[in-house]
Amino acid sequence: MDVLRKNASVALPVILTRLKQKQEEWSRCRSDFNKVWAEIYAKNYHKSLDHRSFYFKQQDSKNLSTRGMHL
Repeated sequence: MDVLRKNASVALPVILTRLKQKQEEWSRCRSDFNKVWAEIYAKNYHKSLDHRSFYFKQQDSKNLSTRGMHL
């Protein structure tokens, strides 16, 4: 940071080049991860539609227990 304050004309091109490299790197990583995320989203899509199954299973286990069978 001191170099930037003292001699901005020398430091800024170096910083700009490095920022562009980082931006390129992040865009490549994002592109790669988008493929992975799309696959994960596709796998979990049908599970997300069945959001009530937990409560049905819980209710079934209560109803089918020995205590629940007694009327």
